[in-house]
Amino acid sequence: MRLRKTFKLFPGVRINLSGSGVSTSIGPKGATVNIKPGRSPRTTVGIPGAGISHTESIRASEPQSKGSRASSIFYASILVAFFVLYAALKFL
Repeated sequence: MRLRKTFKLFPGVRINLSGSGVSTSIGPKGATVNIKPGRSPRTTVGIPGAGISHTESIRASEPQSKGSRASSIFYASILVAFFVLYAALKFL
């Protein structure tokens, strides 16, 4: 059996409880960063409701190749763009 419960603290911040522990998700639907103690943070960028997403772990302690670094910067910039767009639409 799988156990999972999510609590919304305020817009864009959620606490997730599961069988493997507690984590925090930050960001709007479609662009989140998930932080769990003892693990590397994960970024997820996707299209809400479409079932299409990409998840990548952020590993700051490992040396990265140029392609891997460019990929991380690309996905981080998409995450920031989604967050800015979400915030702009939320306040209009």
